[in-house]
Amino acid sequence: MEQLCYIHFELLNHKTQEGYWATDKGLQVKHLPEVMLKSKGKTATGFYNIQTQRFRLFSYSEQDWNVLFQEYIFHDKIADKFYYLYILRILYAINTSKFQPEAFKKAIHKQITDYPTIQEWFIKDLYKYISFASLNSQELILPILNEFGYDFKVVEPQLLTDAMDFIGDSLIYRGLGIFNQFRLIFNRIQQWKKEKSDYHLEHITSKAHNEIIQLMLWLNDLHRMVDISVIEKYFYYLGMNIRTLIIRKLFEEHRNKNYSINIGFLETLLNSKRKLLADYQTALFGFKTEVNPSLEILIDAIKNYTAKKTFLTLNSVIDIAIQQSGNQKVNINLDAKRLFDTCNGGLRINPKFNGFLLVEYQMTPNSTLALDNFRERTTTAISRIRNLKNLSYDDIDYVAYLIDELNNCIDDLPKLLLLLLKKYPANTWNMKGTDEISQCLMPELLTINKARFTLSPSIDAFSNKEEIKANIINILNEWTESNCKDEWVIPVQNKELINRIIKGFYIQNTGETHPPFYIDWRDIYKNLKSNLPRPTDICYGNLSDKRHHITNKSFVWCKHQPCFRTAIEYKQSWQDYKLTDMLNILGHNITEDKGCGFIADGEYNKFVDVMLKAQKVVDRLQCKECGHILFPVKRSTGNDSNEYTYYHCGNTQCKEYHHEIYINHCFNCKDGIIDSRESKRCPNGLCICPDCLTCCSNDFFERMANKYLSSDRAIPQWINNRLGKGHKGQHILFCPKCGTEFDDTHTECPSCHYKWKFANYKRRI
Repeated sequence: MEQLCYIHFELLNHKTQEGYWATDKGLQVKHLPEVMLKSKGKTATGFYNIQTQRFRLFSYSEQDWNVLFQEYIFHDKIADKFYYLYILRILYAINTSKFQPEAFKKAIHKQITDYPTIQEWFIKDLYKYISFASLNSQELILPILNEFGYDFKVVEPQLLTDAMDFIGDSLIYRGLGIFNQFRLIFNRIQQWKKEKSDYHLEHITSKAHNEIIQLMLWLNDLHRMVDISVIEKYFYYLGMNIRTLIIRKLFEEHRNKNYSINIGFLETLLNSKRKLLADYQTALFGFKTEVNPSLEILIDAIKNYTAKKTFLTLNSVIDIAIQQSGNQKVNINLDAKRLFDTCNGGLRINPKFNGFLLVEYQMTPNSTLALDNFRERTTTAISRIRNLKNLSYDDIDYVAYLIDELNNCIDDLPKLLLLLLKKYPANTWNMKGTDEISQCLMPELLTINKARFTLSPSIDAFSNKEEIKANIINILNEWTESNCKDEWVIPVQNKELINRIIKGFYIQNTGETHPPFYIDWRDIYKNLKSNLPRPTDICYGNLSDKRHHITNKSFVWCKHQPCFRTAIEYKQSWQDYKLTDMLNILGHNITEDKGCGFIADGEYNKFVDVMLKAQKVVDRLQCKECGHILFPVKRSTGNDSNEYTYYHCGNTQCKEYHHEIYINHCFNCKDGIIDSRESKRCPNGLCICPDCLTCCSNDFFERMANKYLSSDRAIPQWINNRLGKGHKGQHILFCPKCGTEFDDTHTECPSCHYKWKFANYKRRI
C-alpha cells in the first residue's frame, strides 16, 4: 500500500552527520532511489510503501497523477491548512524531461468525467498552483489546461523578468519558480557585496529604477530607504528570513531617522492578503509544514511593552498561535530564537576542568573483614580487577602481581590484612579518581578514612590567582571551622561537608589537564552534555545576588550552573537585531551591564519564560483523534488561574468533540508538561508530572482552599477532603504511565519500567 508523501533527512547527530530519512508523517524510510542517497539537505515528493519502507519518486504516469488528483479533490480543505501540500510541490518542481503531457491530460479528464461538479474549481486550482512555477513548467501545463475550454495565460511579471536579466541570470530564470527567483536576486547581490565585486555592484546599483532590485539593494545597505508600498507589494514573496530582515531594517531606518516606526503599519504588513504566499513557501521549501507566528508575536510584544511596560501573557501567545494556525491541524513553531538572543557559549566552567582543589583519600583495611566474609570479598575484588580494560603495560604487570598476592591470601585473613597494610600504609594518601586498581578493592577490602584537600595547580591559569587562592582559603576555613593555609583534612564521617567541597570547587581528579572555561562553541560542541546550553538555547540567566565564591566575579545562573558572560549585547549589525535592540531603538532600554554581560529586566525574563512554556503547550494542541487544533476552554468553575489549562477539540465530526483535556506546566519542576491524555492521576485525582512524578502537595491544597476563603466562598468538598493528604513529602510516587504506586528510592517504575527525567535528582538514597 503506497501513500503520497514527501521525505527529508532527519539529522540526529550534528557532529557525525548521522540520521535517517523520514516522511512528513514521521515514518522512517529504509530504501531510497539512488539519486536521493547523497541529498541530505533536500526534500523529494513521491510515494512511500509502508510494508517495504521503500520510497519512490513521483513518476508523472497517468496512475500517479490520478492518485495525486484524488488526494487533492477529497482532502479535508477545512481542517487541514496545507491541503494543497503535495499538488503544489509536484507542480512547482516538475521535471520537464520526464513530464508526460498525455498522461497528465488523461488524468484530468478522468477526474472531471467521474466528478463533473469539480471541473470549474479544480482546473482553476491547477492554474493557480502552476502560476508560481517556472516558465518552462507553465508552458508545458497551460496548453493542456486550455484544452478544457479555458484561456489561461503564462504568468511572467515583467519587473521580475527584468530584475533577473539585470543580475545576469536571464538564461536560467525560465527554469526557476517565482519564489526561487526572488531568493536568487537577493542572494546574488548579497554575494557580490560580500566578495566586494565592484564591477557587479556598480552595474546592479545603476538598475535601482527597478523596484525589486531597489528593495534587494536596500536590504544589502546599498540603497536609501525604499517606498513603503514596495515593501508591502513584495513582502510575502520573500522567505521568512528575508521578511525578518525587512522588519529589522525598518528599525534601523528609524534609528537613523530615515523612517518613523509605525506599529500599525507593521501589523497591517504582517496580516496582508498575500499572507497565503508564506504558507505556500512553507509547503514548498520547509522540511516540516508548520505555522511560524514569531514576527506577529514580536510586533505584538513591542506594542504591548510600549503601552504597558509589560510583555505578552501565556494566554496571549497561545491566542496568537491559534489565530495564525487558521484553526486547522498544523504544527506551530513559535521560533523564540528569532526574538531573543541565543547562547554563544558564554563563559562557563568546563565540566572536565580538574577543579580549584585536589582531593586525596587515606585508605585503610575494611574494619568489617571477618572470617565468615573475607573469602567472598576477596573473590569479588579479584573479579573486578580482572575486568579492568585499557591498562598500561606497567599496570598490566602490577595487576597480575596483585591478583597472585590476593589469591595467596584468600584463605588467610591475617595474611590478607598484612598485604593491605603494606600496600596502603597508615598516613598515606591516594587519589581515588586516578587509581582504578585501588577502586576495585573498595568497599569490600578497603575503606576511606579521611579526605585531604589542597590547592590545585590549575589556579595558576587565572590572572587573579592570588585573589582566588585567598577566597578559597577563607571559604574552606569557614566551612571547616579551621585556620589552615595549605591543606584541609576531613574525617569521612563528615560526608556532607566533603561532598559540598567537591561540588563547590568543581573537583574532578581525572588526572588530565583541561582549561577552566569553555570559551567558544567548538569546545562546547565536542563535549556537549544535556546540562550544557546549546546554540538554540535562549540566553536569559538570572543574575546571582552574590559574586562567585571563588572567582569573585558577577555571574548569572544558567541551567543550574554559573555563567560569567551573557549573550545579550548591543548588536554591531542591524541584521542581528532582536527584541531588546528594537525596544532600545524606540527608547525603552531594558538591559544593563552587570559585569558579566548585559542583563535584561525581570519583565523580559518573564516573557522568555512565557514563550518557552507556550511552545511546550502548543506542541500538544492537536487532537489525537482527528489532528484538529485544540481550543482553550473557558471554565466557570474549578480553575482560579488566569492561564489556559483546559482545551478541547472544536471539530464537530470528531468523537472527541468538546471533550476537555488538561494541559499545564508542572508546579514543582517547572519543566514538565502535564497532559491528561497521557498522564495517569494519583488517588487525589491530580495528573502526574511525567518529568518529576509530582502530583499534589499539602501546600497546593492549602493554596486552593485559601483562594476560596479570601473571596468569601465556601471551600469545595473535594478540596476539604484532601487537605493534609498531599503526596509530596510522603516519599510516595506514582507512575504517570501506568499509575503504579512506589516509594521514592526507585529510579524507574517497578511495573512498566518507565524512567522519568529527574529520577536521580529526586531519588532518596
